[in-house]
Amino acid sequence: MRFFGGPLAQNDNCAIIPFMSAHAPISIVNIKKVFDGEIIIQDVNLSINYGDRIGLVGKNGQGKSTLIKVLMGFIKPEDGQIINLNTAKIGYVKQDTYFNETDTIYTYLANSKKNLLEALKKYDEMSDNYDYENEEFVKEYEKLQELLNSQNAWNLEKDISKVIKQVGLYKSIQKNVKQLSGGEKMRVSLAKVLLEDPNLLIFDEPTNHLDIMGIVWLEEFLKTFKKTIVLVSHDTQFLNALTTRTWYVNGGKVTPFKGNYEAFETQREIEKVTKEKIIKETKKQQAKLEKVVDAENDKVIANDKGVKKKDNDKMLAGFKKGKSQVNSEKGLINLEKRLEALDLINEEHQIEKEAKYFFTLGGEKKTYIGKNIIEFSKVNLGYPDDKKVLINKLSLKIVYGDRIVLFGLNGL
Repeated sequence: MRFFGGPLAQNDNCAIIPFMSAHAPISIVNIKKVFDGEIIIQDVNLSINYGDRIGLVGKNGQGKSTLIKVLMGFIKPEDGQIINLNTAKIGYVKQDTYFNETDTIYTYLANSKKNLLEALKKYDEMSDNYDYENEEFVKEYEKLQELLNSQNAWNLEKDISKVIKQVGLYKSIQKNVKQLSGGEKMRVSLAKVLLEDPNLLIFDEPTNHLDIMGIVWLEEFLKTFKKTIVLVSHDTQFLNALTTRTWYVNGGKVTPFKGNYEAFETQREIEKVTKEKIIKETKKQQAKLEKVVDAENDKVIANDKGVKKKDNDKMLAGFKKGKSQVNSEKGLINLEKRLEALDLINEEHQIEKEAKYFFTLGGEKKTYIGKNIIEFSKVNLGYPDDKKVLINKLSLKIVYGDRIVLFGLNGL
């Protein structure tokens, strides 16, 4: 029997705060993070709106993980702030999760709420033996009630069963977690996060350990998740199926784009072509100005030496249809400033350089390693500790330029 608590108290006093009061966005303002004197990200200005499905993309080492850690509050930035973050209830699904040797699916989830389950048990015991006349008893009882209210814990055991069913693992509820496939372990990790009833889910490379069926399941599950999602992933097909916005991290900058990964690539290609045109035009202008500057330099030198150059005006008359004549040292300074301005335009529209990666075999680094990359001949693959062969007598060759997909169910 429960007094004062239960569903009534839960409904009246313990409603989960909606994600961002009145759907106000989380605002990431001028964030800068430095490690060991090196700027990792800077001038980051972004927003997260309720219901956004954001893909966080970019090459490894560009600052994606740093941005997530700042958003999660794991690390503090040197500059900037995140507005309305305290109104979000964030769930973070890691790429790898640690499990104890004895964990079953149920005990792993229950242990994450162990203190609340114990509080519920004690509360029920005290309810059955309630002592109105004992002041200390009443205080402890009310303290337990306050804890359970604040954690929305009245239906915790049902909630655990509900999330296990939600992620499709109800039939395996007593199975040892260590015996699960990578995809099943991801589902257990997701169940633990869902138990907190988050309104913002952040995933770090969720498809890395999944087989085809696991990816399909996760994709369909996230399509039904009506709240907010941030996906850190290199799986472009997965991103295309789920995201409506894209954050591109490169060189310490984070650029937002509308649409999924395919839309982002299209917009990025358009920007690249536009930048190339701007750079080409500014270089033409620079070449013309440099000729004029050279001519003006000659004029200044000639004047310093008392030498008259009758053709100076004629040389400059044709520049910009006669609108930009220079005939003094002041004009020369103005021209040089214009050249500097054109340099700045080129810098602002610089084409991003793709990072170079190398393939290392036998300790020797090469940018091109010939036609045959690697060859297997009757190779057995498995785990030495288990003395179990997973692949028997593998023979194959990987040739330069191959594009290979490796697929199959986990555990095979």
